Amino acid sequence: MFHSEFELESNVLDSFIDYSQYPNEVGGALFGIRNKRTYKIMVISIKQGERFRITFDEQDTRLFFPPENLILLGTWHTHPFQKIPDPSIIDYYQWKRWRRDLIHIILGETVYSIYNRNGKKLTTEVLKGTE
Repeated sequence: MFHSEFELESNVLDSFIDYSQYPNEVGGALFGIRNKRTYKIMVISIKQGERFRITFDEQDTRLFFPPENLILLGTWHTHPFQKIPDPSIIDYYQWKRWRRDLIHIILGETVYSIYNRNGKKLTTEVLKGTE
């Protein structure tokens, strides 16, 4: 069975810790490099949403224009007031609609989970400093 590994740069993790405590949904795009088995997330873009909702798609060029020498790896967003995040129906719909092999991270208050475009959970990790 194919197993992916995920590496998040410290600046990305620091941002995730900060935004995991934010009262409104926040999200954006994940940028980095990828080889056959490893996703290395190096930079994120950020957009603030409403209390329980954020919307974005590939047409939002401000969010999805990759920095030089990096590629779009996926999306991320928070689920305020969920310690352990659980995708919503809207999350599943958006991920499938993109028709691209992207990963998606949802941040809860204390952990983040990574999903593939079909909604399969690939991993859950503790946000260090929130426990």
